[in-house]
Amino acid sequence: MAILVQNKTKRRQCVSETVSSCNWRLLVLLLLVIPVVNNLSSGASLSVYFQNEFEVAAAAVAVNVSSLQAVVDDWGREPFPRGHQQQLGQEPIVRRMLFGIFTYDSPNEHLLRQTNRAALWRVFKNRAARGGSGSLGGGGYDDENIMDSLTANNTNENVVCTLSELMQNETLARSTVSCRFVFTFVMGGGDAGNQAMRTKLTQKANDFNAGRKGTEAKKKEEKDFINFGMKPRTRCLYEDPECGGIDLGKWVIPDPADGSNASEVWKSELDRHRSDTTILGVPENHQLGKTDTWFTYASMLTRWRPDLGIDFVGKMDGDNSMRFHTLARFLIEKRDDINAHPYVHGGWVVPRNQCQRPSWGRVCAGSEFIAPLFVTGAISYLSTPLAQSVYLDGTTLEQKQDVWIGLEDVQVSNMAYSNPKIDPGEILVLNHRGRPKPDITEHCSNKPSCLRQKYCKAYPGLFPELCER
Repeated sequence: MAILVQNKTKRRQCVSETVSSCNWRLLVLLLLVIPVVNNLSSGASLSVYFQNEFEVAAAAVAVNVSSLQAVVDDWGREPFPRGHQQQLGQEPIVRRMLFGIFTYDSPNEHLLRQTNRAALWRVFKNRAARGGSGSLGGGGYDDENIMDSLTANNTNENVVCTLSELMQNETLARSTVSCRFVFTFVMGGGDAGNQAMRTKLTQKANDFNAGRKGTEAKKKEEKDFINFGMKPRTRCLYEDPECGGIDLGKWVIPDPADGSNASEVWKSELDRHRSDTTILGVPENHQLGKTDTWFTYASMLTRWRPDLGIDFVGKMDGDNSMRFHTLARFLIEKRDDINAHPYVHGGWVVPRNQCQRPSWGRVCAGSEFIAPLFVTGAISYLSTPLAQSVYLDGTTLEQKQDVWIGLEDVQVSNMAYSNPKIDPGEILVLNHRGRPKPDITEHCSNKPSCLRQKYCKAYPGLFPELCER
């Protein structure tokens, strides 16, 4: 929903004021607009003229119910404080987290996605249907109070949601209970270019060791190739005109490009499950910038769509199972620290003095690694303010291009510490490593059968059709 409002000076004054002084104005606007939205059919448009506290003489309201854009389009382009649900006078039990599940086009990955679909999207829905009782396999934890509080008064029964569900349902977006964990499968679907470039792409993907073991000249050559030589881009950064610049709609595509070499299996899968997949406009790649592209897109989404109330953006590997209740408990335990720190980086942490050793392949021993630690790829996330700072306009395009190491998980932490205006000590690290069992995530080394077993163990009796095979 795009709202073009006159007298922008007055409106922006409210944005720059404290949240409490503007809440009631926003609520007045919502009360005026939302009933109109709910009664419009898809694609309808209406011009509405009204007087309000902003002294706005007229407003043209263009409504597209199928996409349910931000409450006020221009507001989405302003810096927006973290935790929008508190601004509405509500206190979420667990902050909302958006995870891109990284996957690619292969028969084995297809099985992993199918296993994830059988588990991820239905954990809380099935539990609510069973009356909210029964053990969820907490391994010694009393997790019932956590799950009951998450599902209490939740008529939508959607504590776990797909990204498209959240974007298309305003009730879910505004709820402090629904959609605590938001997921989308992330794949590259862009044209890989001509055959020569595809060959180069494959060579680079198979030989990313140059990024950690090569000479300084070799590392610079790789960085320049990633940022400028690769046509089309495999690493898209904010404001890069070849990637869509700051136009959010140009960063994703509805279907794989003709030159993406998408398999018939994936195309058929998308016919049935398009709504749970985000197709990035870059060619599918592992170590050549797909991760930075996803985090940039997710950060832009939090800026352009503040109504979604996303507090963390992250990624997880498709062969990892997640214990939702354990992650929820961890976040509740850390809530005071999280509330006190706008900049947060979380996951299973490896300090630099460990990852620069031979036992870790010296992955962070080079000068191109600028962070004090890195978070492994099983699950890695940044708070929205930190993500917006390092992936959007907290640094220049040139600064972002200069921060590069050809290892995707190491690169996320590299970017997390890439804004020189943020002291490393200001970043709160939520370390999953060393906490009491059970682990928040468990790695299955690309084995769908292992992934199924992990979910069955974590949620016994919840998926008989999945677990009784």
